[in-house]
Amino acid sequence: MMGWQWRIGWMGAAAVVVCLLVGCARDQQESAVRELFDADYAFTVDDYLRAARDGKVAVLRSYLAAGMGVDSENQFGDRALLLAAERGHGAVVKLLLGGGASVAELGPGLRTALIGAAEAGDLVAVRALLDAGADPRHRDQEGWTALRIAAYHGYPDAVGELIPVSDAGEIDAAMLLAAVGGDVGVLDRLLEAGADVYRRTPERQTALMLAAGRGHRESVELLLQHGANRFATDADGMTAAQLAHRGGQPEIEALLRRPPEVDLAGQPVAVLAESEVERPGEVWQLRGARLEGDPDTERPLAVARYREEQVPAALESVDSDAGQTEFRLLYGGHRLVRVGVGEQVPGTPFEIVAVDRRLTSTKERGGAPVAVERATVRDMRSGQQFVMSADDPGLSAFTYVEFRDARGRSFRGRRGDTFEIGAGGTAVPFRILELRPREVLVERLDDGRVLSLARAAGS
Repeated sequence: MMGWQWRIGWMGAAAVVVCLLVGCARDQQESAVRELFDADYAFTVDDYLRAARDGKVAVLRSYLAAGMGVDSENQFGDRALLLAAERGHGAVVKLLLGGGASVAELGPGLRTALIGAAEAGDLVAVRALLDAGADPRHRDQEGWTALRIAAYHGYPDAVGELIPVSDAGEIDAAMLLAAVGGDVGVLDRLLEAGADVYRRTPERQTALMLAAGRGHRESVELLLQHGANRFATDADGMTAAQLAHRGGQPEIEALLRRPPEVDLAGQPVAVLAESEVERPGEVWQLRGARLEGDPDTERPLAVARYREEQVPAALESVDSDAGQTEFRLLYGGHRLVRVGVGEQVPGTPFEIVAVDRRLTSTKERGGAPVAVERATVRDMRSGQQFVMSADDPGLSAFTYVEFRDARGRSFRGRRGDTFEIGAGGTAVPFRILELRPREVLVERLDDGRVLSLARAAGS
């Protein structure tokens, strides 16, 4: 009997506690609604969204306490998290995320809260959204990601937060947009993260061209420091200097029209004699070098940086019968010069070896034969030869890479160069197969294995 009485008493006490809790919750909700009324807000979705839009943290706490759904939306698809993020209200974003707001919800134009926060440049909101699992790879209706939009609008801190969660292609695309926007701080962060300074837009414009035409001198200078090619041409055959002229930027134009002797990439370097390095710290040619270290390590040779030689002349036409070529110099006044076989192209270390005119087929013309005028050119420094064609002006694919060995010495290598790693008779021979902006492919000549050497971070 006593057991039944105890159980009934316990159940009655529990019921009293539940009633008290329900009543307490009801009282809290009613109190929160009164707070909203006193702050001139009604308990409606529209007013809830207005509070988020205006960054009212205390008011939003009252809404959530009163029972408003954190992801409530109006008839236009607006939600509090997206509205707060795109207006840069980081504290509100953190409050709503703490209340369970979804980072995956899409607003008008397929925009996410992360994209909105990036456009506002709010580091607190960007960081909170990433921590909550927001997808940095999502693209809106116009193809913008959070990194691209932060780069374009010039927010270096937001860009710095987004770089580690973005892939290499996105970093390159963001660099082009940063060149348009002109914020040198943003551009610097992207370049330090490994953005490819030679990347082009669909119109074949480089970041240097974009910055020059818009008058962003600091960005132009920074890009030049990172090896940007001022002699490259766009789809219309225009150099960065000519685009600066068209954009009414005389100071930048003068900077870019300097003779090539000032900064021509790939200046002559000391050739290694019998695979010995004489002065550490200088840049040597890799060909024939014997490097210290273990060839079986994951990275026997570190890739320091990738560079494209700046060829300051474009082949305009070829007279194969007369053995003559016509070049347009891509500096100064961009004058035309005639260069014969055996002569040196002015302002370059290149000599014309031969000229020819050949027929080839192209997809653009349905396989019909097209005449292509070409000149075989020799680099007088190395003896290497390459071909320039009149339909491919502004050659900028004559590349090299700077490496560092185990002792920190720097070596410059080109495609086809060979070198050895190891000591004496146990050294393993390698050959460079391909150079890319972010990796180098090398072949072990002893067993035929191909290794991919990634560029070091920050190089």
